[in-house]
Amino acid sequence: MVGEEHDDHATIEDASPSGAVAPSPRRRQTLGRKVAFAAFTTAAFFLCLEGALRILLPSPGHAMEDPFVGFDGSSPVFTISHEDGEQIAKTSDAKRVWFNHQQFPVKKSPDTIRIVCLGGSTTFGRPFGDRTSFAGWLRGLLPRLAPDQRWEVINAGGVSYASYRVVRVMEELAAYDVDVFVVYTGQNEFLEWRTYGDPKEQDSSVGRLAHTFVRQTRLGGLIRSVVQNNSAGAAQADASDSRYRLPDEVDEMLNHSIGPKNYRRDHQWSDSVVKHFESNLERMCALSRDAGARLVFVSPISKLRDCAPFKSEFADHHDEATRAQLEGELERAVTLARAGEHGEALPVLDGILEQDNEHAGVHFL
Repeated sequence: MVGEEHDDHATIEDASPSGAVAPSPRRRQTLGRKVAFAAFTTAAFFLCLEGALRILLPSPGHAMEDPFVGFDGSSPVFTISHEDGEQIAKTSDAKRVWFNHQQFPVKKSPDTIRIVCLGGSTTFGRPFGDRTSFAGWLRGLLPRLAPDQRWEVINAGGVSYASYRVVRVMEELAAYDVDVFVVYTGQNEFLEWRTYGDPKEQDSSVGRLAHTFVRQTRLGGLIRSVVQNNSAGAAQADASDSRYRLPDEVDEMLNHSIGPKNYRRDHQWSDSVVKHFESNLERMCALSRDAGARLVFVSPISKLRDCAPFKSEFADHHDEATRAQLEGELERAVTLARAGEHGEALPVLDGILEQDNEHAGVHFL
């Protein structure tokens, strides 16, 4: 009787509500070990394969492709000429509108530290040129700092170049045995118009994982290359590439309008621009790492005191009465400020910001 009661009790515990017999703890443990072993074996296989491909295929290739935008054309910034039996890289004549004239030997001497400065107009040296740029100052001051060391400073700053263009220049120059990249970028990200995909897709963990695999691993790049080398696969890849296409050179929005009318508040687009910027910085890190170069990011300087926003807007959700009231309050604050009544103007501005925190002119004032 005792044995029968024990058997009945065991049968009830092992049965699921539907009547099916649940797996025993030992069986569950064995299954878990098998799954873990299979996952470990698979991961180890792909890690070994990726390591082998990185040795055999050192070039980043498609791994460094921009995931957000594509480009129509890729003319190089530097062209190679032969002088006295030596290869010399010179700024291409076609690029002299955006870049300073620079030249350097393709083969760097062993005792030289080669520094490449990248960025936009500040790196270029606008409104003057290379001699007054920070690259020019580096070129003049480094020999004083370490006179026994040979220095070579290359100014590769492009006028109006944003990070997605800077990274292309960096990719080109990474093949020239660079020791240090100095990058000054971040203030040209809104100069050119481009569209982005669905922000939900950008934030998708699965999508990011798939993109990382294809773009940042040798295995993913190899698979993509094989697919694109196939004629049918190439057509399919081209059709599936929905990235916005930018021209080979800068095409600022202001070139297509009178004044800043094309600049409108768009939080979704701004968020995508920031994600694109972050992606470009990560790509620069990967490029410098693959090239064996050190990387220095310079935080851009912003002087806001004497630089009022060129355009300001209240939020779109206000009705006409609220908008008129806010504009009237802003006009009153401006009048008080001009009269030197700053103590009276500040509470008015604070009151406006409580109702609308997006007006750049109110923040500046």
